[in-house]
Amino acid sequence: MLIRWGVASNPRPAGAAAFQYRSGFSPADAPALTQRSSDVPMSSTQLRVFVLFSAGYFVSYVFRGVNLGFAPLITHELGLSAADLGLLTSLYFLGFAGAQIPAGVLLDHYGARRVTAGMLLFAAAGVWAFGAAHGVAGMMAGRLLIGVGVSVCLGAAFKALAQHYPQARLPLMNGLVMAVGGLGGVAVGSPLTWLLTFAGWRTVCVGLGVLTVAVSAALWLGAPESRDSQHRQGGLVSQFKGTWHIMRSAAFWRMASFSVVTQGSFTPCSRCGSVPGCAMSRASPGRPRPRSYRCWASR
Repeated sequence: MLIRWGVASNPRPAGAAAFQYRSGFSPADAPALTQRSSDVPMSSTQLRVFVLFSAGYFVSYVFRGVNLGFAPLITHELGLSAADLGLLTSLYFLGFAGAQIPAGVLLDHYGARRVTAGMLLFAAAGVWAFGAAHGVAGMMAGRLLIGVGVSVCLGAAFKALAQHYPQARLPLMNGLVMAVGGLGGVAVGSPLTWLLTFAGWRTVCVGLGVLTVAVSAALWLGAPESRDSQHRQGGLVSQFKGTWHIMRSAAFWRMASFSVVTQGSFTPCSRCGSVPGCAMSRASPGRPRPRSYRCWASR
C-alpha cells in the first residue's frame, strides 16, 4: 500500500477504517495470521529444545523436594532435629537464589545449552556429596551445591524457547515446561516413597546424580546452539554493569515485586505442610503425635 506524505486528496477514514488505512492491516487478515502462528508444525529442533530443557527443569524440581522424602530415614540414621531438616531445605533455596544473577549473566554470554549442561554437573556433585555425608555439615554443602547447580534450569528453558519458537507460542510452551517441572514435585511423593522401600536413600542419591549427568550430557550433545551469538561479544564486566543498570530501574522493581509477593507466598505454603519437622516440632510427650508425623514414622 502506497501512502503519500503531505495533504491527502481524500479525507482519512475514521474508526476501524482509519486503523486499516494507517497500518495496511485488514480484519479479514486476522484468521490468516492466526493460522500462520498456530498451524505451523513443530520442527525437530523445536521439539528437542522443549524436551531437553523440560528435562532439566524436571530434575530441578526433583531436587527441590527430595530431602523431604529422605527425612524419616536421615532423621533415624543421623539423629537430625527438625531444625536441621529445615536448614537443609532452606540451603537449596539459598544457593538457588544467590546464583540467579551470575547465572543470568552466564546465560547471556555463553548460551542456554552450555550453561545448563555445565551447571547441572554441580548439582550432580552436590547430590553425591549429600548421599555420602555422615553429618550435617556435609549435607549442608551438598544441598547448597545442588541449589546452585539447578538455579539456571528454568531461566535457560525460557531463553531457549524464546530463541526457537514464535512469540505466539511462547505462553503455551512456557506453561508446558513448568508443567513438566511440576511432575518432578510429584515424583518425590509416592513414587519416591515406593522406591525407598527397596533402595536406601544413599543409593537413590547415587541414582539421582547419574540421572543429572545424563540430562547434562543430553543437553550438551542434543540441544541446538543459541541464535544470539552476536549478543555475546561484550565482556562479563559490561554485562554485570548492564544488570546493575536494570536493577536501578523503577519499572523493573514494579514487575519484580509481583513475582516476589506471589512466589514468596506460594513456596512456604506449598512446602510447610509436607515438612515432617513442622509436625515434629508440635509433638510433645503429653500429646499424641500429629497425623502427618505418624504417617512419616510408619514408613
